[in-house]
Amino acid sequence: MLQRGHLLVLLVGLLAVQEISAQGTTYVSRGSNSNDETDSGQTASNSPAAPNTQSSNNGNSYISSMLSQFPKISLPNIPAIVQSYQAYFNYLNKIALNFVPETEEKILPRNSAALTPYLQPDDVHRGSYDDPTKVADNICARTCVRGQNKICYYQFNFEPYTTLGQACTDCLTNITSCFARGCVTGDGVERSILTNNRMLPSPSIQVCAGDTVVVDLKNKMGGRSTTIHWHGLRQLTTPYNDGVPMVTQCPIQECDVFRYVMDADMPGTLFYHPHDGLQKVDGLTGAFV
Repeated sequence: MLQRGHLLVLLVGLLAVQEISAQGTTYVSRGSNSNDETDSGQTASNSPAAPNTQSSNNGNSYISSMLSQFPKISLPNIPAIVQSYQAYFNYLNKIALNFVPETEEKILPRNSAALTPYLQPDDVHRGSYDDPTKVADNICARTCVRGQNKICYYQFNFEPYTTLGQACTDCLTNITSCFARGCVTGDGVERSILTNNRMLPSPSIQVCAGDTVVVDLKNKMGGRSTTIHWHGLRQLTTPYNDGVPMVTQCPIQECDVFRYVMDADMPGTLFYHPHDGLQKVDGLTGAFV
């Protein structure tokens, strides 16, 4: 069976023969017509004969019959390919770091510095903000009132860490040191873990239904990719924020930052976790209330 490369070479040769035949420069071979040779005293090869229309027609018919034996080769539609790739890159740009849904452009700044007034604390789960009369107006952990929605901004850092590390100092003999910032006690045995903002469990997200949640996630885990799946959120208008790698988004590579923007549209006690390997069981889980 002919390979595609052989078929192309054959087609080029046949097209060249067809072009020569169409120009009408057919020569009579030596000895093909004895009368021409004896009358002129010269060989037919030294003097061109008149165009042979019948020979050209026969050549065209032969070429057509040969071409009909091979399947037609459809060349790729280059403009369509370029258009499809452009659509793909537009999708990647849509889920880039500074992506903001069109419906939220008027209320949600693209710059991280501009989001600082909406930045939420990491230690909401410790009970420091349970009394709504003693918290600042920008805190999203509050008594919910219908129609009074807020922007809740979080900065997450996924990184390798250690239980009972240097931040714990003398935690084993002085319980006060166990509550120092950055100290992760775990079950009291030193081991390698993965943490979000050096906390175990990860920072709790506590918002009201209808709030806009913005999370900038930086991957500080060397040689690992990651995502965040928001377990329980329907993501009806933001499916690209569902956090399933290679399905709804590309994995977040080492040292990259990805911004999640979603609406808290599902009241209840939910949680978030990575969707990559065993990162969830190594410590990267947090509450979403």
